[in-house]
Parts: sequence; structure tokens; C-alpha cells
Amino acid sequence: VVTTDAAAPVAALRDGELNGGLCLIAGTGCVAMAWSANGTKHRVAGWGPALGDGGSAHALATRALTFAVMQHDGRVSARTAASGGLHDCLLEALHMDSADALIPWIYDPARTWADVAALAPVVCKCAEAGDQDALGAVRTTAAELALYVRAAANRAGFESAFDVALCGGLVESQLVRHHLDECLAYECPNARTAEPSVEAATGAAMYAARLL
Repeated sequence: VVTTDAAAPVAALRDGELNGGLCLIAGTGCVAMAWSANGTKHRVAGWGPALGDGGSAHALATRALTFAVMQHDGRVSARTAASGGLHDCLLEALHMDSADALIPWIYDPARTWADVAALAPVVCKCAEAGDQDALGAVRTTAAELALYVRAAANRAGFESAFDVALCGGLVESQLVRHHLDECLAYECPNARTAEPSVEAATGAAMYAARLL
């Protein structure tokens, strides 16, 4: 039985084998999971937004929202090729006329982490349009993810080249993927991001078949 969401993408990438594999999940939350040669599982991150999962879509959106209110206050100036920068992009996405409306929105007891994380594609789009502040937020997020991979690989004792099975909406962004690859080249040169050729569910079935 596959007992973690990270196992299925690894199994899909490695013909049902987990040992020696590593998965990086980056969506609303984020986690890196590696399996050492003897099958020991090692988790890095996955602590949730309250404890600083800095490589998640939630973290990316929160960085952007924080910068937007700083722009609103006049604490920083926008460095953007698009009018208004992150401030205007995020307010438009949220159908708000003023940054003041962010306060009741973000602190609404019904607000979920997923609601905030849903703004990550807006940040990526803003970055792709040339906004340097949005791009900085993307780079910071990618750098966090690279650190998770490095830490998981070190804990699992990886020494030779290995593939990183990617999973989650955030790493579907080509911009995020590009900067993740750049950061990995520096932080963990042995790592290579890869997407399984079969569905995760198929990988899970392949792993289960090995247990029979």
C-alpha cells in the first residue's frame, strides 16, 4: 500500500521502485520525500504555512501580498514593466479597489490556505510580464524548493546523480520549473527534475505489485 502522496510519483518515475527515489511536491503546501537505498523514508518540509513551508504556492502568494502592501504604504517602489506592479495585479485578481480591502479578506475566519495559494498563478503571470518584484518572489520560492531537495538527498545518503519526481500545481509553471532547475544546479548538482511518463495512480499500482 502506498502510504504517502509522494510515493506514487516516485514509483511512476522508477517503474514501481521507491528506494533511491525522491519526490518534490509543491502545491498549496510543499514537501520533499526521499527513500534511502535500504527503504528508510526521509521527509523535509511539509510543516504547513504556519511553520514556514517557504516553497509552497501559499508562500509565494504571501510574499507577493506582503510586497503589494509595502508598495501601497510607500515603503518600497515597484520595479516592474507593467503598470502598477504586484499591487495592481493582485487587487485586480481579487476584484478589489483598494489594498485596504485585503485586511478583511486575509483575516476572514473562513479564509483558507488554498484561497491564498490560488493567487500564485497571478504572481507567476506578473513575473512573466516583466515584474521584477514578482520574479524575485518566484526565485525565492524556487530556492526554498531546491534546499528541500538538497536536504532530503543528504538525509537519504544520495551520492550519485538522481531524478526528482515533480508533483503539484506550482511546479507545473514553466517559470518556477526554470528557476528551480537553476537553483538545483547550484545547491544540488546531482539532482535532475523529471516528470513521470505514467500517471501517479499507475505508479502506485506498480509499487503495490512489487509487494505481492
